[in-house]
Amino acid sequence: MTPRTGSEPGPGPIESTASERAADRARVEGLEARIEATKAQILELQLAFGALQQEKDSVQGRLDAYTYPVLTLPNEIVSEIFVHFLPVYPQRSPLLGPSSPSLLGQICRKWRDITLSNPKLWRAVRLTLNKKRRFKQQLRLLDTFLDRSGSCRLSIGLRSNFSDYDPPTWELPFLRTIARHCVRWEHLKLQMSSNSLSIEGPLPLLRSFQIGADAYDSSTSAFLMAPLMSRVHMAVYHASFVSILPWSQLTMLNTEWIAGHQFMDVLSCAVNLVFCKFCLYDRGIEEQPRMWCSLP
Repeated sequence: MTPRTGSEPGPGPIESTASERAADRARVEGLEARIEATKAQILELQLAFGALQQEKDSVQGRLDAYTYPVLTLPNEIVSEIFVHFLPVYPQRSPLLGPSSPSLLGQICRKWRDITLSNPKLWRAVRLTLNKKRRFKQQLRLLDTFLDRSGSCRLSIGLRSNFSDYDPPTWELPFLRTIARHCVRWEHLKLQMSSNSLSIEGPLPLLRSFQIGADAYDSSTSAFLMAPLMSRVHMAVYHASFVSILPWSQLTMLNTEWIAGHQFMDVLSCAVNLVFCKFCLYDRGIEEQPRMWCSLP
């Protein structure tokens, strides 16, 4: 095939009959009519769209201008309501979830600002450690929680559920975190696997102390520098407690597990008790010489 050069004539005019030309003219007229009708439909839809958009903007404007009644309350009133939402102090809130101040801060920006500005909402916290938890996240949340409490007195509860982990590996960072705030402790509950309570005193505000079966350390003297401590609850009595607790200050003592031969020794030290409860795990007291103590 030889390509056509520019000097060669193009294809000639298309031949048609009169009837074919008449049919094409009629088809063009029909298409023009359909185009005009489509333009009219488009214009009508545009007008309808504009009306709908205007109505939608009007309704949205009313919604944006609406204020929920609860958001009209003064911040001071809302803050006080939040305090009553939490467990009654010194009962403790969890770090997250129901009954936690963190939940209140997730509702809206205003409520978040209110929760962050009220240290009383963050003064009581409880935390349970176990191998299913994210320790780094919990440690960070606990540190943030306590920082938000400002200068408030604290009620803290720490509990661990370890079975096959080395307890100090996980527990000591949490103990160190709460120890940084020890001058503000008012109520402390420790149920830990670690036997280390290396806390530096003084503890000027501490009033009550609850300790689990294994958390004890005869080397600490911080509790002897707790002039307000009057209530102690211990799961198991250990002889090491003799030298670390201010017995003469105590007015309430609850011991769930104590040897019979230690019973009278404790009573003779805690001379100002008003309430006491002991659960003896042997009958050694019957074999000891009779002792007398006065608890007026």
